[in-house]
Amino acid sequence: MRCLHRPIGLSRLVTILSIAVLVCAALAQPAAAITESELKSVNLGYPHYDPTESGACTPNAAVVSPTGSYLPSGPGATLEGHTLPALVGGTGLEEAAVRSGNRIVLAPGTSNPGAPLALAPNGFTDLDIQYYFTMRWRFAVWSWRGDSTPGPESVDWYNAAVRKVLVTNINHPDNPDDDISVVVSVLESGPGPWTGVQEPHEIKEPPYWTGYIDGTPPQYEGRVSGLSPAAYDILSAPTSGELMRKKDGSGPDLYYQWAPDQNTPAGTTYTGVVEGAVTPRVLAEGQGSFVECSGFGALGADFVFYSQYDPAWGNKCYGPTAGNGCQYSTIAEAGCGPSSVAMIASTLTGSKVTPDEVAQYSYDNGWYKGAGTSWGLLNEGPRNWGLTSTAIGTDLERAVSALRNGALVIASGRGTAPYTSFGHILVLRGVTADGKILLGDSNSTLPPEEHINNTREWEQSQIAQGLLGLWIVTKN
Repeated sequence: MRCLHRPIGLSRLVTILSIAVLVCAALAQPAAAITESELKSVNLGYPHYDPTESGACTPNAAVVSPTGSYLPSGPGATLEGHTLPALVGGTGLEEAAVRSGNRIVLAPGTSNPGAPLALAPNGFTDLDIQYYFTMRWRFAVWSWRGDSTPGPESVDWYNAAVRKVLVTNINHPDNPDDDISVVVSVLESGPGPWTGVQEPHEIKEPPYWTGYIDGTPPQYEGRVSGLSPAAYDILSAPTSGELMRKKDGSGPDLYYQWAPDQNTPAGTTYTGVVEGAVTPRVLAEGQGSFVECSGFGALGADFVFYSQYDPAWGNKCYGPTAGNGCQYSTIAEAGCGPSSVAMIASTLTGSKVTPDEVAQYSYDNGWYKGAGTSWGLLNEGPRNWGLTSTAIGTDLERAVSALRNGALVIASGRGTAPYTSFGHILVLRGVTADGKILLGDSNSTLPPEEHINNTREWEQSQIAQGLLGLWIVTKN
């Protein structure tokens, strides 16, 4: 695949290189599990329930809005514009539910048999009922005693389809392979804020929770979620013991995110680290805080970007030299393939792998093909850095599924944007909740936040048009 975007004379190349800017934010490496010592070093003042928590790897500090709501700074971690109420916090055990016609109600033998759950979304199944889940969804805002009033979001979205959440228990510091995640379905709202903090007979509104609160103050130590018996059993097995947050504040925190694939059946379980799941980590000493990263969706967050025009390597030869120059091409002219592999290797391994390093590796192995790169580099190159590369032809649907599960994808194509008439190689770095594709395109002389290929959301049809090949790249 050629990658010569335009003929570049020496004077033009010098000009381009002089204005090129490298954007390569420090990589926040996903943690396999948080250790006991790290837990102790974390600032436990993080907001348990944060309506505007950033989906990027940045901590937020809670502030009180004029209305009394606790609204930490930063954009929301959302699915189709709807904020996941909690990223981390305690849970409770809900009662079993059953189907009753078109409704979902508490099962016989529970405290209030036949009482309807708050939601009955279109298309719910018996499996959704078995693995149902509660949070204080933002179609309501809550008082301490458990009553609510309409909130900033519409309940209609929650009833339009079954919404899924991935809940992760990482409370196995000695054995990350015992970490467990389960997919649960959004069918109920709750629990009441007092649960896990006070007993019913002594409910008393604390000073930090007055009136109806949109969000949960950082002082709060109660339950932010509730799990059906089946989901609770999965997350408490085999070694973590009881999960329920109790009055004294005991009981582990769980970690929550919208399920990467909303079509994943309820009750699906994962063991070990779930790629793309909430990954708590500790920042520099003295700055400890839980933060949440949801894949590689934001340039400068989890994704390492390289411009092939960067002065650090842009004028180096890609291919054979000729006298004091390059016989055919520079990395700036033809280095989209090596730059794409370098971005993926740096992102997934956490080590710095630069385009010139990959370009030399490509040339040494015979994958440089006269101002371009053969697909041999895309097949074999990632493996040199301990990754797995799987060629999938032009199966874009499979590529999108892989993106949702935390993989990165290399795309090769020719024709209209985002490709070029000469042929181009780039990275599919993420997918939005509504299925649009995010790119890492090295053909940029600007910072990625200013380059349209890297900032726009691409329709899948635009990626498919001119597509010649795709490679899914994952960690081994």
